Amino acid sequence: KKLFVISDIKYTSILNINNLQINNFEDSDFFKSMSVRTRQSYRYSIKRKKYTVKNYFDKQLIKNLINLTYERQSKKIEFDIDKHLNILEKLQEEKLLVSYVCEDEKGDILSKVIFGLNSDYATFLHGARSDKDSGNDYSMVYLLIYSFNELKKRNISKIDLEGMNSPKRSFFKNGFGGSLEPYYSIKF
Repeated sequence: KKLFVISDIKYTSILNINNLQINNFEDSDFFKSMSVRTRQSYRYSIKRKKYTVKNYFDKQLIKNLINLTYERQSKKIEFDIDKHLNILEKLQEEKLLVSYVCEDEKGDILSKVIFGLNSDYATFLHGARSDKDSGNDYSMVYLLIYSFNELKKRNISKIDLEGMNSPKRSFFKNGFGGSLEPYYSIKF
């Protein structure tokens, strides 16, 4: 008897961070598996900029950066952002997520990332940039590499970069060298 059918197939990228070494990072297998563009962006981020990363969660900041990201991409937010932020806040209180921000030398927040935590597995929930200095802003690459290292310290071994279905996002996320994996929507 047929109980369900696959209604949609989407893809995500899974990173294995077991081989991530922050000391001698550029000699690590993780670094070598990244795309040329991502490696170059990382090099720019450490040579040209003075970034600081903080573990920081603020609902209003998240809302502002999500709105900026959607505006920059000329997209409409098709979910209840306040309900979404309340869920994130509850997850934060339960220590089921981590949120990092990257600041420039003046203390202005340039980018943020949020990961959901589940045992030794993390899922990328949000990433956004302020777009203050978009032509020379390497803060997101820097922030993600920093975050991967912090997650490894928490005994995370795999990170789901969640979603490879948007051409712009998938190109960026694929640059970190993960393996492409399908996931399915089913109908009962």
